[in-house]
Amino acid sequence: MIVERPSFMEGLFFIIIIRNFISKIVEWCYNRKLYRNPVHGFKNLFYGVHMMAKEITFLNIDGNYGGDQNWLPEYSMRRGGCSTVVAVELSACLRHIDKKYEALSPIGIYTSKEGFTEFSVEMFKYVYPKYRGLPSIHYFEECYNEYAASVGMQVEYAKLPEHSSYEEAENFLREWIDKGYPIACLVLEHESRLIWDITWHWFTLTGYEDTENGMDVIFGTYGEKCRLPFRSIWEKGNPEKRAEEGDVAGLIVIH
Repeated sequence: MIVERPSFMEGLFFIIIIRNFISKIVEWCYNRKLYRNPVHGFKNLFYGVHMMAKEITFLNIDGNYGGDQNWLPEYSMRRGGCSTVVAVELSACLRHIDKKYEALSPIGIYTSKEGFTEFSVEMFKYVYPKYRGLPSIHYFEECYNEYAASVGMQVEYAKLPEHSSYEEAENFLREWIDKGYPIACLVLEHESRLIWDITWHWFTLTGYEDTENGMDVIFGTYGEKCRLPFRSIWEKGNPEKRAEEGDVAGLIVIH
């Protein structure tokens, strides 16, 4: 009995079908957060004796604390749109802080998912992931400058790169939260697997609280209000996965 081998085109067609099938499974899992370790599970953890939290006024989107990239309409946006979401959140907060920033955002801090999504789709034209995401606070500045120019605005930035000391980071956080400004935070590689859901990820810092065990930081991501010890985020340890040359994690404020 002679069994004919499949032709090259038949083999290629089969590979494409399998690839598309796997992609659909991955997208389905991602949209349902089945393979993510949700850091918002930490939102109700308390560390030591609490004083009084210092928080900025942040977005309320149909009852959600800030935006969620999973609301965005296209897979590429949902998969890598964390920088886009943060840019939208910062823009809306700036509009709330001072009317001079009004041109930066068509939405206020109280908005709907539809309004947030519509603005995010527009922002994605400027602040969006490249082939490795948006792995630098300097790249974020460049991208946001293009957006600001498109609406006839110029803005300034305060940045703190990841190689700065923890004390410098804590002072930076206090300074800008006390002034009422949100802080974009980029975490790349990190030793702790407890926070892997916010590694290689952009999210927005919105407050802090001093406890007997140090500072907790309050932040928004995936539409949830979260808190963690700030030191556990800033001090990355000795991670297995390394960033590449040109990648710069850290903090950035638009003002």
